[in-house]
Amino acid sequence: FEIPTCPVKSVVVYLDRAEVCRSVDAKVKAGENEVILRNVSDAVDKDSIRVEGHGSAVITEVSFQTKHVTSKSAAAQSGEGGSSQRELTQLREEKEAVDEKLKVLNSERQRLQSQRTMLDTFADQLMSSAEKVCPASSCGPGLCRNL
Repeated sequence: FEIPTCPVKSVVVYLDRAEVCRSVDAKVKAGENEVILRNVSDAVDKDSIRVEGHGSAVITEVSFQTKHVTSKSAAAQSGEGGSSQRELTQLREEKEAVDEKLKVLNSERQRLQSQRTMLDTFADQLMSSAEKVCPASSCGPGLCRNL
């Protein structure tokens, strides 16, 4: 929910602060739910936030986080310097580029796994043929004098 768009229920003005109560109509389902409120004023005292609920729901936690936004994303949110459609297009293009890079890396990983399998097979064959030529009892472990 975007706090600036939530209706104000009441306002009380004190000498050193103001108390603003807003209403949020969150439709929750049975089980655990998370309600996120965005764009809370920078001037809010995080220790003053109160949450109330109605019905049989139980509020188990209330937390407050400050997330700093870049000027680019702030401009996009406020409508200055670009639209959300343009930002969405840009994000889709970035996702496609990441997906393509992932595809290349997965292909490289498969190639390297194939090479490793081939080298393991070659090493096994080499060790098998070395054991036929020189039994381990006549040479020290890993030291073959006959090869």
